[in-house]
Amino acid sequence: MSGGWNGIGVVDSLDKNNEIHDDYRIDYLSQNINEMSKAINEDKVDVLGYTLWTQIDVIPHGTIEMSKLYGLIYIDQDDFWDGNKKLFKKDFFHWYQKII
Repeated sequence: MSGGWNGIGVVDSLDKNNEIHDDYRIDYLSQNINEMSKAINEDKVDVLGYTLWTQIDVIPHGTIEMSKLYGLIYIDQDDFWDGNKKLFKKDFFHWYQKII
């Protein structure tokens, strides 16, 4: 395996404190990283790299929607380009920062 990228698209929204608590994303990526670690250590798979699908919420090419998000950083914007466009680090951002 020469490398890979991964992510999970979920509808995220800011809470009253302008935070996103995305434990579901942390759990999903944690499981994937654990499986990759097993492949390396148990099966001797040669993994040269691993990255996330995207670091910042982007408009998915296939759907052109902002409602399903993938990134470490939330952009306050909806499918109709409404919102203040401010950026907010998700809980996932802080978890992944420790991992890498």
